[in-house]
Amino acid sequence: MPFHGLVDSLQEPVAHLDRSYRVRFLNRAYREWFDLEPEPQVGRPIAEVIGDEAFAQLKPCFDQALAGNATGFCGHVPYRPGGSRLIHATHLPSHDGDGVLDGLYVLAVDLTDREVLQRRLATETTRARTILQNAIDGIVTIDESGVIQSFNPAAERIFGYSAAQALECDVSLLMTAHDRSRYEGFIRRYLETDEVRVIGREREVVGQHRDGSTIDIELAVAEFYDGGRRYFMGFLRDLTARKRAEAVARERLDELARVTRLHSMGGLATGLAHEVNQPLTAIHANAEACLAMLDAAGTQQEPLRGALREIVQQSGRASRIVDGLRTFLQARGTDGGTVENPNELVEEILGLLAYEIHGSRVLVETDFALDVPTVRVNRTQMEQVIFNLVQNAVEALADAPGERLVEVRTRATSADGSACRIEVADTGAGVDKELMPQLFEPFFTTKPGGLGQGLAIARTIVEDHDGELTAQNCDRGGMCFSILLPAATSASGDE
Repeated sequence: MPFHGLVDSLQEPVAHLDRSYRVRFLNRAYREWFDLEPEPQVGRPIAEVIGDEAFAQLKPCFDQALAGNATGFCGHVPYRPGGSRLIHATHLPSHDGDGVLDGLYVLAVDLTDREVLQRRLATETTRARTILQNAIDGIVTIDESGVIQSFNPAAERIFGYSAAQALECDVSLLMTAHDRSRYEGFIRRYLETDEVRVIGREREVVGQHRDGSTIDIELAVAEFYDGGRRYFMGFLRDLTARKRAEAVARERLDELARVTRLHSMGGLATGLAHEVNQPLTAIHANAEACLAMLDAAGTQQEPLRGALREIVQQSGRASRIVDGLRTFLQARGTDGGTVENPNELVEEILGLLAYEIHGSRVLVETDFALDVPTVRVNRTQMEQVIFNLVQNAVEALADAPGERLVEVRTRATSADGSACRIEVADTGAGVDKELMPQLFEPFFTTKPGGLGQGLAIARTIVEDHDGELTAQNCDRGGMCFSILLPAATSASGDE
């Protein structure tokens, strides 16, 4: 039959049923759908072919077609062969050559794959929307004209505009006046030449908040097409807080370096004063003795007397200058200090040293006691001590084999909380026992090129705080430095 030949070429299943729902014809698509050969099914009830469950679901549509009405059906059908499918089916009445209704035609279109695709697309859309809405970075999409098409919540936080305020506005809204003209040049040059200068590259730019303040931003730009139109998506990370923290850290490091220099110069001045004052005192005393002998002998040697008097005056002046320099450069003590939590002092220093620690590939672990008492200290000076000890420990592990670990611990030293201990231990090589007594002496160092002032200064600062700084080799190897400080309640009775 020519009609059946035409229908046989369709990819969708087509069935011709008689009024008793028996198969008169099935096209070849049944072979693809249900792995059934069409010819052997002729004469069988359709319920036996597709299964009773599927037949029961479709029978109302069959009945409508046998009543002379075309019907449609869309839904999941639990076919026995091949499993459940989402279909769209059309049921048409069939007539013989005399126009008498003799059965029905069934055409089914499989929507299962389309449903899966739609579900997947919906899932991907939901996932993309969730990422966009909850991303930490700001995400802004613009078209070729620079008009904002999307503006996620992070962008709202960064720039201070709501999405409703930003959408359909020119992206120059988010730029400083200086960058607006440069941006227009970038976009125009790229659209004209496709020369990549911004796309796919990270760079730092300055944005403008709604309140007029500037924002340090790290920007990456991606390009995509949708519906034949080109769009640009900007990923923006607010660097303002990080740069502010970096500036504060630099200031703290500069302050620690300044205090270190002052202490180093004070230590040198003390040492020099001690060494220089001895010969100056001897010169002064000998010159005065010579003058006394000239007076006793009654010798009238005025040029000699004048020279000796000059020696006495200048040696005394030199001694006073050296003493004045030492007094000027020496540390001024703790100046009363402030009450600090030792755990916070350590955390502050580890934050300042984070970059150096990361670059050295050393693991730093902390073990903070929750009951550690507060201490009254000059914060900058005590941070200098902790900074010096942690930095020394990290440097000691620079070429160390095996485990490279620095441990920083805080402890309350007694049940009444009268003192606290801060310990810095490393897994390095330690120090020879013979050298331990010299460890805190000025100018002693185990570092090539070191001045040997760091530990001497650290001990002086700790002792100025009525504390104690000690060192010993750890049982497992490496050094362990211990700072013992009186609690704030012990240091002053008004806490």
